[in-house]
Amino acid sequence: LAFHPSRATDAVLTQTYLDFVLAAGATQLVRQNRAVMARPDARLHLPQLTCPTLVLCGDSDQLTRPSVPAKSRRWYQAPNFGLWRTAATC
Repeated sequence: LAFHPSRATDAVLTQTYLDFVLAAGATQLVRQNRAVMARPDARLHLPQLTCPTLVLCGDSDQLTRPSVPAKSRRWYQAPNFGLWRTAATC
């Protein structure tokens, strides 16, 4: 899930990523994953934003469903809200 499917067989890229994860160690990886899972949902605070906001995602994002960024417009109705979807170019 870390890479676009077209790059998943890139041995140098995947090894570099694996080396990075292993260097951090299992304890750090577990700690980071637990922190992400325990993080409160901040979407409730989006209507309080008063600055221009850009939601950026990729069409081939393996972790965020395509409908999630589009729903952000519902959560944040400011006039300067921008949603930019990128096409797979990797």
